Amino acid sequence: MDLNRASLLIPITTDQTIILSFKLSQARIFDSKRRFEEASKKYHEISLTDQDLAHEERSFCLSASMVCAILAKAGPARTRILRDLYRDNRTRELPNFAILSKMFYNQLIRPDELVEFKKTLKTHHLAKLNNSFAILEEEDDDDNSNSNDDEDRRMIVGEDGESCLRKEQVLRDGPETVLDQSIIQHNLLSTSKLYRNISFRALGKYLGLKPFVVESMVRVMIQENQLRAKIDQVLISNVVLSGSNQKDNTSEKSDRKRLIEILPKSIRWDESIHLTKKKKKKQ
Repeated sequence: MDLNRASLLIPITTDQTIILSFKLSQARIFDSKRRFEEASKKYHEISLTDQDLAHEERSFCLSASMVCAILAKAGPARTRILRDLYRDNRTRELPNFAILSKMFYNQLIRPDELVEFKKTLKTHHLAKLNNSFAILEEEDDDDNSNSNDDEDRRMIVGEDGESCLRKEQVLRDGPETVLDQSIIQHNLLSTSKLYRNISFRALGKYLGLKPFVVESMVRVMIQENQLRAKIDQVLISNVVLSGSNQKDNTSEKSDRKRLIEILPKSIRWDESIHLTKKKKKKQ
């Protein structure tokens, strides 16, 4: 509220020092409130100012802009910010450029690549999130528990010939921190560039999340226009049909044809007949 009131007085002053201090305050407040897109833009704007700023101060603002861009919600807005920062040659001299570059090119980011990046984050960047995705009916949980445990374990034989069960992967109930959420959303988008369709179970193994959590995250990202995809639970159970983040004019008919290409032959035959009937009706 105080920030909004102060913004009404800024046009009155011509003192560049006051204006710069106000912009820096704006950036820090946006950052603390997790409005990372706005914070990144402000920090980057300050780093490009014509005023006489020390090199260290410009580097600090540019580095803060990169951190906020990485933590921002996935989607077209963040893509534009990443593009501007990647094109800024000064970012190549900063330690977080490797992560920024991977995000810009939609490459998967592994947990071990975040070790050094975490050291540059502030406390609120690593704040714990309320696990809103871990909501599942008890009946479904009981039904799936046995099958999930069987799939997550694999029989291996040791040198002594004795077999044992090994737990392969522990799937989580959702992102735990702000950074975690950002990286999972990014990896989800990156996966959508690699697959035309993928089951929630397979996608969950990529992201280290349980299938029902992945389904919830995908649904939210689609609703918020962060991800262009379709959830199909009719022809194939729990499948995400992923597309480009940029808008296109692909018709329902072409989407259906794309779906036919990856279906089993029996279903593909039925769908081909359906399309043929529609063509004859139009004629």
